[in-house]
Amino acid sequence: MNTLACQYAEQCAGCPWIKTKYSDQLLQKKTALNLALNSQGIETPPTELLSIQTHEIRDRVDLTIKNVLGQMRVGFFNAESKEILDIEFCLQMSPNLNLWYQEFRKALPPINQGSVRLRVSPNGERGIWLDFANLDVKNLLEEKTWLSALMGKATVEIGQKRKVLGIKEDRLRLLDSEPKKWFETYDANGLPIPIYSAIGGFTQTGFAANKKLVATILDFAKSTKLTEWTELFCGSGNFTLALASLGYNVTATENDELALSGLAASLKDHPDFKIEVIKANAYSNSGRPEISMTEGLLVDPPRSGLRQLIDQIGALNVDSRPKAIIYVSCFSDSFFQPFQ
Repeated sequence: MNTLACQYAEQCAGCPWIKTKYSDQLLQKKTALNLALNSQGIETPPTELLSIQTHEIRDRVDLTIKNVLGQMRVGFFNAESKEILDIEFCLQMSPNLNLWYQEFRKALPPINQGSVRLRVSPNGERGIWLDFANLDVKNLLEEKTWLSALMGKATVEIGQKRKVLGIKEDRLRLLDSEPKKWFETYDANGLPIPIYSAIGGFTQTGFAANKKLVATILDFAKSTKLTEWTELFCGSGNFTLALASLGYNVTATENDELALSGLAASLKDHPDFKIEVIKANAYSNSGRPEISMTEGLLVDPPRSGLRQLIDQIGALNVDSRPKAIIYVSCFSDSFFQPFQ
């Protein structure tokens, strides 16, 4: 397939590559990476482009809801006007997610503006996270009707603390939530390992793409012959659990309480995995595992990259540095110092 026939392609900012032939997308991405490397005086390394199908790849999606002159819209930003483009159907959503989206958009909440995350689990369970203003949440709880109907369709989380919507003493309440199997990683045979998380917690966007990503990471790790790994920015354990499934010893570092609670729940299902979890800010020397003490280092930092950690690794003498570093990034510019 060269390009997707999307009716929103000229307007929607959600898929900036959708009007570009797929072969050209791959070439442009490879060229951009090589130019960035060359700008830092780094010789272009062997580069392999890996991909999956070109559409129906999302099993979670973040959307904006807005009341525009009395009409409710839900979708992505318009690339030209910065207004919300009302999306009836998205080619990038998986079939299960699109069905959930169609059901959700039939009855949008009576608010001025807010954000939602829709998600489907590997077994097809539906979830939604509502990131609305506190006053809107209060009004919806008092109004009851819309939230009650939504509870009949999906598990509902609300707010930055990811409270789950439930009924207590015959009233709608925001209750403490427990992580559930909303995502999955994979072992060396491609078999799924459930990942517990919140609906509003971070995961990769889709199962198929994540399966390819995890397989690639495991192939790299196995090629090093190293069995002791330190992972920084481990999140809810996407790579942590996969590495441990190989029998490796993994020391995993994360600072986000939501991600850590999900990883803790996942580990209860795998008491044989050799994983030590350390709560620490990977950018800080306090509490973080000593980089010089690890054989293999796996990092998956935010878009801002490794920042000062690059200098700290570079300052180590050759014998003290990790024997292998696997760097996962969705923003290649962050590899380089000028983009810190």
